[in-house]
Amino acid sequence: MKAYEAVMICETGKNAYGGLASEKTQLIAWQLLLDSGVVWKLWGSNFEREAIRLIGEGLIDFKEESQ
Repeated sequence: MKAYEAVMICETGKNAYGGLASEKTQLIAWQLLLDSGVVWKLWGSNFEREAIRLIGEGLIDFKEESQ
């Protein structure tokens, strides 16, 4: 999955074909954005807040190098 695909999934909950992305696919997308550091560079703080919430719930893993 490429970063732009992950952003689309995280923002809309839909996959590249317009269908709903599964919860597993959404979490993979969030993890990719976190690991790459992209989540901290996106416009607005909604992405940051959601990533922090998912980390807090233990659904995605924060690693120091993902800052």
